[in-house]
Amino acid sequence: MALSACGGDPEPDRNPDVGQDVDPDPDAGDTDVDPDADVDPDADVDPDTDVDITDPPEDAIACDEPMPQPPQGERCVVIPGNGDHILFRGTLLAGDDVYHEGSLLLNDQSPNRQIVCSGCGCADTPEAQDATIVSCPSGVISPGLINPHDHITYSLSHPRPHGEERFDHRHDWRRGLRGHDQINTSPGSDNSHEGILYGELRMLFGGATSVVGSVGSGDASGMLRNLDNTSYTEGLSGVDVSYRTFPLGDSNGTLRASGCDYPNIDNESRLNSGVYLPHLSEGIDPEANNEFHCASGASGSDLIQDNTSIIHGIGLSTRDIALMARRGATLVWSARTNIDLYGNTAQAPIFKRFGVPIALGTDWSASGSMNMLRELQCADYLNRLYYDETFTEQELWMMATANAADAMGAGDQIGRLEEGYVGDITIFDGTDRLPYRAIIDAEIADIVLVLRGGEPLYGDAQLIEALVDSAELDGCEQIDVCERGRRLCVELDAGKSLSAIRSAVSSNAYELFFCGEPDDEPSCMPFRPNEYSGLTDNTDNSGDGIPDAVDNCPAYFNPIRPMDGGQQPDTNGNGIGDICDPCPLSEDPNCNTIDPDDLDGDGVANDTDNCPVHFNPGQENTSGDAYGDACSPCPETFLGEGEACPVSIYSIKNGTTDPGSLGTFEGVIVTAVAEGEGFFVQVDPQSDDYQGDQYSGIYVYNRGGTVFPQVGDRIDLTGSSTLFYGQFQVGNVSAINILESGYPLPAPTVVSPAEVANNGALRQAYEGVLVRVEDVTVTNNSPDPGPGQGDNPFEFAVDSGLRINNLMYTIDPKPEVGNSFASITGVLRWANENSKVEPRSELDVVSGPPFLAAASPEALFIDADGADGQLTLSLNRASQGESTLALSYNPAGIISGPTSATLADGEQSVTVAIAATTPDAEATISVTLDGVTLTIPVTTYSAASPRELSSLSASADTIFVGDQVNFDLELNLPAGAAGETVSLNLLPVETTLPFPAEVSFAAGEQRANITLTFNEGAGDYTLEATLGTTTLSADVTVANAPDEQSESFINFDGPGNTYGAGSFVGDSGYTFNYTGGRLVDETSNSDYTIDGRGLMFGGSGDKSLIVQGLEGGINSLRLEMRKAFTSGANRQIEVFVNGTSVGTSEVFGNASGADATVHELLLEDINISGTFDLEIRSIQSGQVTIDNLVWGSFLP
Repeated sequence: MALSACGGDPEPDRNPDVGQDVDPDPDAGDTDVDPDADVDPDADVDPDTDVDITDPPEDAIACDEPMPQPPQGERCVVIPGNGDHILFRGTLLAGDDVYHEGSLLLNDQSPNRQIVCSGCGCADTPEAQDATIVSCPSGVISPGLINPHDHITYSLSHPRPHGEERFDHRHDWRRGLRGHDQINTSPGSDNSHEGILYGELRMLFGGATSVVGSVGSGDASGMLRNLDNTSYTEGLSGVDVSYRTFPLGDSNGTLRASGCDYPNIDNESRLNSGVYLPHLSEGIDPEANNEFHCASGASGSDLIQDNTSIIHGIGLSTRDIALMARRGATLVWSARTNIDLYGNTAQAPIFKRFGVPIALGTDWSASGSMNMLRELQCADYLNRLYYDETFTEQELWMMATANAADAMGAGDQIGRLEEGYVGDITIFDGTDRLPYRAIIDAEIADIVLVLRGGEPLYGDAQLIEALVDSAELDGCEQIDVCERGRRLCVELDAGKSLSAIRSAVSSNAYELFFCGEPDDEPSCMPFRPNEYSGLTDNTDNSGDGIPDAVDNCPAYFNPIRPMDGGQQPDTNGNGIGDICDPCPLSEDPNCNTIDPDDLDGDGVANDTDNCPVHFNPGQENTSGDAYGDACSPCPETFLGEGEACPVSIYSIKNGTTDPGSLGTFEGVIVTAVAEGEGFFVQVDPQSDDYQGDQYSGIYVYNRGGTVFPQVGDRIDLTGSSTLFYGQFQVGNVSAINILESGYPLPAPTVVSPAEVANNGALRQAYEGVLVRVEDVTVTNNSPDPGPGQGDNPFEFAVDSGLRINNLMYTIDPKPEVGNSFASITGVLRWANENSKVEPRSELDVVSGPPFLAAASPEALFIDADGADGQLTLSLNRASQGESTLALSYNPAGIISGPTSATLADGEQSVTVAIAATTPDAEATISVTLDGVTLTIPVTTYSAASPRELSSLSASADTIFVGDQVNFDLELNLPAGAAGETVSLNLLPVETTLPFPAEVSFAAGEQRANITLTFNEGAGDYTLEATLGTTTLSADVTVANAPDEQSESFINFDGPGNTYGAGSFVGDSGYTFNYTGGRLVDETSNSDYTIDGRGLMFGGSGDKSLIVQGLEGGINSLRLEMRKAFTSGANRQIEVFVNGTSVGTSEVFGNASGADATVHELLLEDINISGTFDLEIRSIQSGQVTIDNLVWGSFLP
């Protein structure tokens, strides 16, 4: 099978929320600028032309241990032994040393053999005496390459051309923002087992044994180690990588040049993972730089620590890089994708100078490198042509091995060929190259053998055949790779053949490998239109567009980025650019190298320096706190631990302080408390900072907090402000200090409903402030729920549509329309796109007098020859004292009755008798109490009055086969003493459906109904009803129900950081209502997804998903479930149809720790026809994610 590529069109798009039907112009090439036209990455450097593999390289350790020679045409020879150990011979790269004619001995502990000897003399150890020998005289034995950054479910995508367009931030191309074209991948994401294996094979052919690929919930079993999923590390222990594509929750394209008002910044609890791996500062503008600031403490979340490995890190300043060094963080550098998209990349030389470890990652094939070999060559190209050879060849190699392992928290197990390490090994052909260049310059043809844990995965055919047991060799299929016979053990290791994998993924997938330069490979030459071409000449030696005569680092590529304020970075102002300055922070002219213990070179050690990345030898500190004036955001204010600079509620509300800013609100008063959720505070009217009641209040989100203030507490509060769906809040609370309790509250401000309702002129001014509305009347006791709200049975609206809600106190019983209140006091709150007053207790609610609410029946029919009619009149609540109703009749002479009716204290209704004096006439009764009047229509009749059929209606006009339809029939008058009979007929005449021939009305009855079940088949039906000479009809269309209907939760947009109630429209147009639910997707709670977006139930309270009025009946149901979070509580789902339980799932997830197992609930033979209601309920105390709901229709 030939696999070499002739062009293809694979997959990736790190923008799964963007459709894939947009082609960014496949014909738009670089018509004016070809960044590669005059530059060949290998044209100027070929250091290995005179290599003689029989001589040890310079600085290598010569073991002087002759090696068995392979047959002619082969690169290695295998000499079988009687034991289970394996001894490798060749040029060995172990630690910092190169061993010529070296040896490496693996133990017999399959499947993860460990190294028991490395260097020289391993053949003389007792364990080696019966070992199988793999001798590769021209081979370079290296740790398997490690890719710490990939989006492997997008491995099918072809590189996506975008001509000369370059971007400033990843959201520019992800979302098509700021006038840029959106880049979409093709074919697209594939998280199937085969799709993931396809991406892993591409890495394997390039010599990799481990990858961090963001597989999510996909099956990544077999082949490469997936270091970001503990289930698929293939036997490593303690490796726990938290891979975060959107650590700020900004997948929607949020851009902030200042402030930290991002949708959902990761909590510091993310650092509890072994390694925290966020994508940060992918861009070159202030917005990219601001991301780092907000992730390093400006938002209240300080996520840059010694177990943080930052992916990209392009838009970092020199001080940002120094801070990473101070914290012990690592950079994951993806040079090719950076250059392709932004024409620039991370300032790698500065990272090295400060001692920040660097690992290399490919990113994805849409704009990055297709394998680690190509990424190494890109980094080498930049190093040679643009970075003045800052990095040695060994340092570049370590970026793909030891540094990558360390960056992923696996540096004690893989990435090195030393005693005790796992035997992840790749052997390269070093025939014509020095040891490190044998890897840096390697092509696909140069991969000799790849082993994971000492077990062969891929390599030259004769090696695999000698190392794999003959009984298992069929699992290692023969393939041709770059004109050499190979074997690939994917079926043996992962249970899938190569042909099965290729047939399961898109036929348009980008090729697994190329024998030369990959087709359409993105360029590694920096280029930005109208800024620089990347081409070097005698006037611009670094190709950065700045003439050498004025370039502050003429030998280094350091263009001016949009974030740099119009100048090449020179932090210490000495005229030497940061990228080439040996001490870029120090102002000491004698500094010639960075001291890792004094990063800013000011003579004060980092541990005692009050500004460790700001040159301040005098350590000036006006406030006397822990922060020097040079780096304190407010030098004159003393900042304790967890505190921030003072900020006022006014400045947040009026926009002078950026949302997202961390600050301390001093001496504010707690005015209301929502237990378990948060509280409201206002500026103290007695403080010197008081500027009036407008804009003086704000909500504080405090769920999960440790300090819980009460109403009347005066507090200092530290947190970051945010704009949460239109409501200003304080979140990420880091400190609450209760200064005193029982403090006087600000007086409620009396406002009119119109002023503070949704469109009120003062709504924003008083949001969060204690207000009072007076003399209001209920105008709607069931207003439509706002976005994300769900049904709230206790919310109602008063004058001008102002809503009264129950966040803290419920008015029960719920008032009826027309009820009045003398006053309602509470905090004005903006929620679910509606303005609401939130009462705090019964003391905030003062009711008005009871009023006339209803008459029953609403229309009165009275027999002039029979008994009087009975009319019941009701108040909205019990009478307070005696209430007298006034009655009048119009026109006079048709009906008669009392002119008043009295309700005693405590009574709520009274019944009066009404007599008819004239038959066959119309009249009205008017009933009045305190200015409220009800009008009741009256019809009089006699035995002789003609009875007619006045209406025939159907409960539905379109149904599925098997559904029922209710038909209502109504007479113009109650039936006479003998009753009435209506004849029925069902069309078409050939129908065999049973139906009654007639329906009878007993004496005095006016309405009747019948129910028909339409289980005969699809078609159009008509029910005819006849009384006397009048015939009415009702039409019903019956359709075949779909065999299955499904819900993918793609439209679910609930909260990501809290459990709430709300609703969303599902795939089939039905409305789903949820309680106790939160969003899981690639941004929110991404560790607990099943198949993209889903719904997670919490661990307490009401946790259910309800959809009403589903059509077509139900016969079966399938639902996928998985454990969320790590508690050992039980998880279980129960399903109800029409309020009755039809089955439960197994109990699962009760072992402590994470568990990505997906469980299926399957219920069959439910057999309920017609329209039905469905409820899915979480009935245990553990958090659980649900997804992929499918129900089969009832088929009679």
